[in-house]
Amino acid sequence: MRGILSDALSWSDAGFMQALWRTSEWVTGSAAGVLSLLFLPRLSAACGAKFFPREVARAAMLVLIPSAVMLTLIFLNQTAMLAALYDAQFVVSDSAAALFMLGDWVRIASWVFLYALFAMRRAALIIAGEFFSLPLYALLLHVCSDGMTLERAGFLYLLSYVSYLAFNAAAVLYSPRPRLAA
Repeated sequence: MRGILSDALSWSDAGFMQALWRTSEWVTGSAAGVLSLLFLPRLSAACGAKFFPREVARAAMLVLIPSAVMLTLIFLNQTAMLAALYDAQFVVSDSAAALFMLGDWVRIASWVFLYALFAMRRAALIIAGEFFSLPLYALLLHVCSDGMTLERAGFLYLLSYVSYLAFNAAAVLYSPRPRLAA
């Protein structure tokens, strides 16, 4: 993926994109940590129970709302943050930054369902779904590499994670629920 981007974008644009990702990485990393350490045990304990969907909704609410706030703050202050963390020459258009921040938020939303799948012990679905995340993004970058811009790269990032979210949500919602041991 990074190789495709460095070939399709200018070196500076590829660097700007990496800087933007690094700026939001602490939000995505924190969300993954909360889902892993706090909600995976709760989802695993609720798996097979009638309140499992409520636990998934609780995880979504408690992770997605703060993530949305933090990603919005990064977006609103991205010029200052990139200048402080890197250099004043690191400037990304608002539309590109918005697409990447929204893509990160949708990515976090997809993880809520991913962790539900882990709790449900749906390894085959987890493996299949992984093709809808970064592998799909790499494929989209390859197919759409002619005339690549940061905005297009951001849109493709968002598109790949919308498909990942759709797959994971459908896998959770339409998989038979495991039964609790008697």
